Amino acid sequence: MTPADKKSPIPDAARPADSPVAEGGLPDARWTDDSAARHEQPSFPIVGVGASAGGVEALQKLFKSLPSDRGISYVVVVHLAPDHPSHLADILAKNTSMRVMQVLADTPVEANSIYIIPPNHFLTFDSGLLHIQKIPQPRPLSRSVDRLFISLAEDLQERSICIVLTGADHDGTVGLKAVKAVGGMVMAQLPETAQHPGMPQSAVHTGLVDYILPIEEMGRKLTQYIDQSALWQPRLPTPTEDAKALAEIVNLLCTRSGGDFRGYKEGMLMRRTKRRMALHGLTGLDAYIDYLRKTPDEVRTLGADFLIKVTEFFCEPAAWQALEQLVLPKIIESVAPGEPLRVWVAGCATGEEAYSMGITLLELMSKGGLSLRLNIIGSDLDQSSLEAARTGRFPESITTVLNPELLARYFIRSDDGQFVVRKA
Repeated sequence: MTPADKKSPIPDAARPADSPVAEGGLPDARWTDDSAARHEQPSFPIVGVGASAGGVEALQKLFKSLPSDRGISYVVVVHLAPDHPSHLADILAKNTSMRVMQVLADTPVEANSIYIIPPNHFLTFDSGLLHIQKIPQPRPLSRSVDRLFISLAEDLQERSICIVLTGADHDGTVGLKAVKAVGGMVMAQLPETAQHPGMPQSAVHTGLVDYILPIEEMGRKLTQYIDQSALWQPRLPTPTEDAKALAEIVNLLCTRSGGDFRGYKEGMLMRRTKRRMALHGLTGLDAYIDYLRKTPDEVRTLGADFLIKVTEFFCEPAAWQALEQLVLPKIIESVAPGEPLRVWVAGCATGEEAYSMGITLLELMSKGGLSLRLNIIGSDLDQSSLEAARTGRFPESITTVLNPELLARYFIRSDDGQFVVRKA
């Protein structure tokens, strides 16, 4: 069993066939502010790159534009024919002076190197090593980019970085949500410049992409972000003047409807603040405070960054299966005749967990031949997330985390390809 296998809380083979729980693919809530609890992370940036149709040309262009001596490592996942050898490493080696290799076994990651997925395998990262896992038969829906991004998010936390390039499907969308959930950075190719815009367009539709750029501009923005975010510098106690500046930022958010974050851990707030500063090319906290005063939208965006509001349908499948099998049946049995079943989903973000709860309860009631009135209330500190949840509209990428039967029963596909929750 590989480390990637160990991290999957409910393998598909162990999940009942009639279970509404789908493998959402987001890592369990393992974000931690305790640096002592983490293993030693690489001292250099590791960037995950995902592409599909049109990817060879896009990757050639990307590595021509990236600096080769900045101590950055790149892990590349593309969709390859399972029964043909891949020459991608040889092709990309002609476009950069960095070392380029196809991963054939557990491989330690080194700076100034490019690592390429082999055919018919998944490629993931754990504790400084790249691991390959043969794709099982029958071949599942291709989510190799998601798997890489999720593994980077789990291991590197806020140091995780991912880039989504050309491709014709939605691979990478679930994975980038994992990266954002732990405070990492997401970059996507400007869809209009992609040979096949499906993958970058799906990424952009999440509203979570930090940079949407033509490939030629990615190198400059990437190095600027790495240099200014200070995430790869030794962690030192926050200087007194920085602590005062952070307190001013927190107060600014509190008074200007960005949220009340007094009492949150200072380390997390500072790292998320410096991440926003790096995205804007600002190096000093005073300059960022001035920017916040002049830019109301940035106040709301920083507040949203402090909140981990990224979610997915049936996120954390182990928890959902426990609810489905052990908890919810007993709650349903306890409801008095004629009384509604009321459920409160706190921190519902854009609604996926609230609708997941509704789907699970309706499926259980259907199996038991029961008819109960459901009253599900979702709440969240972020008003924009609540407004999105109320619409009940979700991007086409949910097809990667919900099975077709659930999609058909509970959603209607709109003309623009999005899925809308069916009205009762």
